[in-house]
Amino acid sequence: MGKRQIHILPKDIAANKLFVDKAEDPTPLVGQEVNIHMTNLTVWHGYITGITDAEVLFKDPRLKKHTLKISDIKKLYADVVTDR
Repeated sequence: MGKRQIHILPKDIAANKLFVDKAEDPTPLVGQEVNIHMTNLTVWHGYITGITDAEVLFKDPRLKKHTLKISDIKKLYADVVTDR
């Protein structure tokens, strides 16, 4: 069993898909635990609760809800546990 870190660019966030392995079907981003690196160099950690064309709805570990603009996101990282 291993762990992979998947990097997702802002242009790919709206597709709402997390490709772990090219042979597998993509997993939806909604519900995934992620780290979001913003253009102002802040980092958010928590769970994605929704995605629109321009925003990511996000819940942090203290269960506070946030709305982050996709245009303000530099990268999104997801740690995925694999069976390989």
